[in-house]
Amino acid sequence: MPAASTIGEWLRREGVVGRSRRRRRCPPNTQPFAAVSAANDVWCTDFKGWFRTSDGRRCDPFTLTDAHSRYLLRCQAVARPDEANVRPIFEAAFKEQGLPLAIRSDNGPPFASPGVGGLSRLAVWWIKLGIRPERIVAGKPQQNGRHERVHRTLNQETATPPAASVAAQQERFDASRAVYNNERPHEALGQQTPALLYEPSPRPYPDRVEHPHYGEEVAVRRVRSTGQIKWAGELIFVGEALIGEPVGIRETEGGDWLVRYADVELGYIHPQRRRLSPRPLRGVSKPGDLMDIADAITTTPQLNHRNILDANWIKMSPIQPVRSVTLQSVCTLADPRIESGEEGEGQAGEGYLDRRLGPAARGCRVGPGNFTPSRSQIRT
Repeated sequence: MPAASTIGEWLRREGVVGRSRRRRRCPPNTQPFAAVSAANDVWCTDFKGWFRTSDGRRCDPFTLTDAHSRYLLRCQAVARPDEANVRPIFEAAFKEQGLPLAIRSDNGPPFASPGVGGLSRLAVWWIKLGIRPERIVAGKPQQNGRHERVHRTLNQETATPPAASVAAQQERFDASRAVYNNERPHEALGQQTPALLYEPSPRPYPDRVEHPHYGEEVAVRRVRSTGQIKWAGELIFVGEALIGEPVGIRETEGGDWLVRYADVELGYIHPQRRRLSPRPLRGVSKPGDLMDIADAITTTPQLNHRNILDANWIKMSPIQPVRSVTLQSVCTLADPRIESGEEGEGQAGEGYLDRRLGPAARGCRVGPGNFTPSRSQIRT
């Protein structure tokens, strides 16, 4: 008998079957799970697996529990397992019980996505509320074992067999939730009920949800409707989940540009691929390097349209060929916006040059028609 791979190759060769598309997976969670020592440290959420009621309609139970007390905050059938149906349930729970510090979920929608940082629109909303998203490893539901135990109880008591309709099924969920929280003692809780250990969070749901704030050392870009940001004259794809949101960009010690949303690291700017890389770049020409700028600058008064210094508004004076490259011998800048302190896209002045010229220009003073080193000397 031929191997399965050989049979598959024969079938593909005859055109009977095609190659399966590679499925995009959610990026793994790189941060350790938060410790659970009190109520509202971590909430757990998931769908209990859909089933059909006796009338043939699909029922998708959405559940939300407190990891410390096992308190069942919500058990509600939704029309579809998506953000539009789940977000109002979260919002009602936040207004009633306050905000947790973290929410633990699996890697599926609407809690996560295959995009950068594994963020979905729902997870972005959590971050803006000061809630940290946590994702278990794919294929390891035991990492959310406390929540899975609730699902087993619900299935035994409410869905075996299913109710006559979705409305009748919801009535079963509500009755079971009341018993589970207030009457049944739990062995893991020292034979206490979840209601005795749970208390609302001291963090109230805010009247207004604010965007993340970044420090002065971080360049800020707002994600466009295409899911892109503009950086060094190029459009870099970040992700559709962050459309309209501000992201922060800072330079690492290795000279890479790290993009993050709040405290979630999204990736490193890859100038050639015009998207984010999950790892620092090696052997890749990075924008903002002093030697690249020197090579790109023309030695005649004419502008070079390939110059990475935004030739549409930076005027350059004639430069004579030099044997050694220093900051003074690279170029002369004469930009009225920098001189007057006006801002272009992002920030002007020292911070702007830091981002355009990279670590070589950090600490340089900008003046009309020139810039000179002030605190550091560039290696030739």
